[in-house]
Amino acid sequence: MVKPKGFRQESISNLSLDLIDTAFLLLCEHALPAYKQHINSSRPPVDGRENATSAAAIVMLLSGLDYHLCWLKYSKETIKLKISPPHAPIFSWSFDDYLVVKVRGLLTRRTERGLLAQIIEITACRDSIIHPKIYTITHVFDADFNIKHMKGCLVPGAKLRNKTKSVKMKRKDATKLLKIPLVPTWIGYADAVLSVFVVYRLFLTLEIRYGKSYMPSAVLSRYARKAKHLFGDLEWPKDYRGTLQEWISAFYKSLSIRDQEKVAKVLGGEFIPILGSNNR
Repeated sequence: MVKPKGFRQESISNLSLDLIDTAFLLLCEHALPAYKQHINSSRPPVDGRENATSAAAIVMLLSGLDYHLCWLKYSKETIKLKISPPHAPIFSWSFDDYLVVKVRGLLTRRTERGLLAQIIEITACRDSIIHPKIYTITHVFDADFNIKHMKGCLVPGAKLRNKTKSVKMKRKDATKLLKIPLVPTWIGYADAVLSVFVVYRLFLTLEIRYGKSYMPSAVLSRYARKAKHLFGDLEWPKDYRGTLQEWISAFYKSLSIRDQEKVAKVLGGEFIPILGSNNR
């Protein structure tokens, strides 16, 4: 009996889809239930369950984005065109560059400056999570012991990075455009969902430029059918397919009216139909 010959198979160590999958599931299964319990409360403070999972989701989301951009570079330069050093690459950035450098190299058009600035703000929020910044939090109460406002102050010896300083509001510990908290324990579900929307806008921009085959159309492919269960109290279209856009729409509809208005204000009215606000 002739023994069959073995074979060799190659694959790419790309975690982009798994990380984005996990970020979405963290938000749906853990942060959203806690958010709903306090949906009409002002933030901060943020429930601990909502805060920790929302912060972790932002880290995973941007890590998944970073992986995806590296995969895009590899696919366009090595697989498709068989380019290898010392030939000139298509993209001006390298695999080892920071995420901000990669996004700057992609969003070079004048019309994309706003999106670039929003991505940079989200990376500043992520930095405050993965590079610990310890704040002392001051609570100011009224006569009925209700919190009037909160203030964060970096402890002695802690400093903000130059990138963070450039996107921080002057008198608040939040970013200028998206108003995302820079104090890690103030990050909530709505902040993480807003980050998802901004990254989704980047995906749409890259899809127009490079085609759908280079976009994460398979995101949530294993979990897409869970959306109806995770967002069980929302109305779903009869032709629901669990697409990425339907998940984005569901995230939007899961927000309070106040947080929906914040999204509309910071992202612009032209993006709201994409989120499915007309189907609430």
